[in-house]
Amino acid sequence: VLITGAGSGLGQALAHRFAANGAQVACVDIRSDRTEATLAGLPGTGHAAFTADVGNDDSMQALADAVLAGWGVPDVLVNNAGIASGGDILQAPTSEWRQLWEVNVLSVVRGSRLFLPAMLKRGSGHIVSTASFAGLAGAPGLMTYGVSKAAVVAFSEQLRAECHGTGIDVS
Repeated sequence: VLITGAGSGLGQALAHRFAANGAQVACVDIRSDRTEATLAGLPGTGHAAFTADVGNDDSMQALADAVLAGWGVPDVLVNNAGIASGGDILQAPTSEWRQLWEVNVLSVVRGSRLFLPAMLKRGSGHIVSTASFAGLAGAPGLMTYGVSKAAVVAFSEQLRAECHGTGIDVS
């Protein structure tokens, strides 16, 4: 199981849950100290720590190259890394929109595009992308975050349709 954003929060909790159930877990975070800390606390063996900026094409390509060459094709890819923001349409600067789009949305696209071909070749896999209720129902003060998570939901639904019948599940 490869989990982005595994250095804290939900990603770290998922890493512990998967490892406790016997899975080998590849922990990915932008901060190597956090991936190493998560890795050190996992039960079992065969886990790995990787550092990558999910908001950067080159960094994600390097991650995929390293994972596929040295660790193998993940059975489960968890596109979990993300950042939160607050504010309404008039408060959020365009730079915030760009940052959330790169990290919350395009990271899901990057991760899926980089690992899906190997999963398809193998004929099995599961891609899980973390969204939020904020992506399903509008709420005041969450404009950039809610829109970015709505895009994750739409992407996941579209990817599920594209992968139908291939052996790849999408959540």
